[in-house]
Amino acid sequence: MSSSQRSIEVRIEGYRDVWVYCEHEDGKLTRPTTEVIAGARKVADKVGMDVVGVLIGYNLGDLVREPIYYGADKVIYCDDPRLKDYQVLPYTTVLSDMVMQLKPWALLFVTSEIGKDLGPRVAYRTRTGLAADVIDLVVEDFVMNLPTGRYVYKDCIAQVRPDFATRIAKIFTPKHRPQISSVRPGNFTPLPRDESRRGEIVRWEPRFEEDDFQVEVLETVRVPKSEVKLEEAKVVISLGLGVLRDASGRPRNPREAYELAKQLADLIREKFGVETEIGASRALIYAELKELEGLIT
Repeated sequence: MSSSQRSIEVRIEGYRDVWVYCEHEDGKLTRPTTEVIAGARKVADKVGMDVVGVLIGYNLGDLVREPIYYGADKVIYCDDPRLKDYQVLPYTTVLSDMVMQLKPWALLFVTSEIGKDLGPRVAYRTRTGLAADVIDLVVEDFVMNLPTGRYVYKDCIAQVRPDFATRIAKIFTPKHRPQISSVRPGNFTPLPRDESRRGEIVRWEPRFEEDDFQVEVLETVRVPKSEVKLEEAKVVISLGLGVLRDASGRPRNPREAYELAKQLADLIREKFGVETEIGASRALIYAELKELEGLIT
């Protein structure tokens, strides 16, 4: 930048607060949701804003207080019998309407099946960007050097995520709001649950589109939960395509490597008392050596 180039400070006004879309199962917030609330708290405290938990469903009851117990300042919830089961179209309509009318500064999802389904649709409808698979959230200025000047976008979220190989990327959304991210589980520690915390709770009345209910949920079948808990492990032993061949490139039985990994995991647990799990690449999932919950990307 030349010494004569002017510096222009840019702030996008009219947007406030860090929202968290709160996933829930069996009347409880999911653990990854409580982690994302902690990440939102970190960001909101830095910029002097509130954390707002957003709940959508039916018969939510006392669940609407849980985001506040875990660190949110406010809850906005939509409770409607048509929202009993997750369906992407009506949920997108409800959440997008909330965003467009109330104008949050940031909106965070869990990187989950729901978060990966709902987040991009909300970003598209609200004409903003989305950073996926985020592992950290940092508040900093974004600087853009152009021939017309040095533009400084104040207090943006640097959405930190893994890039190719071992590189780390910072994704910014300087010109649009809200800044939307999906956060990978296991990167923030939930705040202690505190039932003495109080906050504002607001009910949202939904407005649906004519085509929102093209799909009807006929039955819900609960899949048995896997014992694999990668997000809670302190050590993860990861297996990839390399175990399919030996050092000379000849095919080998990957089960041998898997058994060695199990022995190593048991040894670490016994010797060091550290929770250890085995993860695998997609190829080994397809080979049925590991459950889908053990996938590492």
